[in-house]
Amino acid sequence: MQVATVSGNQSAAQGEPNENWTIEELLNYYHDQSQAQVTNKANELIQALEQVYIHAEKDIWELHKLAIENNTDEQDTDPLESQEEKQQEPIEQVQQETKKSTRSRKQYYNLFIEVMTGPHEGATFLLKPRPSRPCDIGRSKGKKFTQRGISLYKDSEVSTCHGKFEYQSSADGDKLFYTDTGSTNGTSFLGEAIEDHVPLEIIDGLVLGFGESDLKFTIVDN
Repeated sequence: MQVATVSGNQSAAQGEPNENWTIEELLNYYHDQSQAQVTNKANELIQALEQVYIHAEKDIWELHKLAIENNTDEQDTDPLESQEEKQQEPIEQVQQETKKSTRSRKQYYNLFIEVMTGPHEGATFLLKPRPSRPCDIGRSKGKKFTQRGISLYKDSEVSTCHGKFEYQSSADGDKLFYTDTGSTNGTSFLGEAIEDHVPLEIIDGLVLGFGESDLKFTIVDN
């Protein structure tokens, strides 16, 4: 589509303006020039719009084809089956999370210790041994004794590293044990020395002797 050009008058056909032209012929000349420029610009815009229309039409047809294909895929899918799958996913996820939570909620207990005799008589300690994280007892003033274990630094009969409290696996599950780690004067139970490096199960109310100190153990909830 193009805009028809406006034909000039007879004076315009005579070429460029010259001194022989009348005022009327000069005005008509510039009028015709302006009309020609407007017409050319209009034709350029029309051509540009036609190109836009052609590309837009192609894009619309492509979108139309995609819509038809998607609609066909949805019709091929059983809506009931799709809904069951969506419902099944959260159920399975909840079951998996429940299993993980059950495994992570394994019950562990703490140890409350009272010093019954010796230079630390009256002192109390709360230990929180965990699997792979034992609590130590000894005469040392190191952090693992003063912060997570028991430091009987006033009892000269206690070894620097005397023993440890830890969780160990057994047939009945994880249980608390005490192990003498090779102390010089040993650990006593009911007046008899226990064998070193052999775990002794800790039961509620157990009393063990370390040097001049007797310690009573109470198992408490975490």
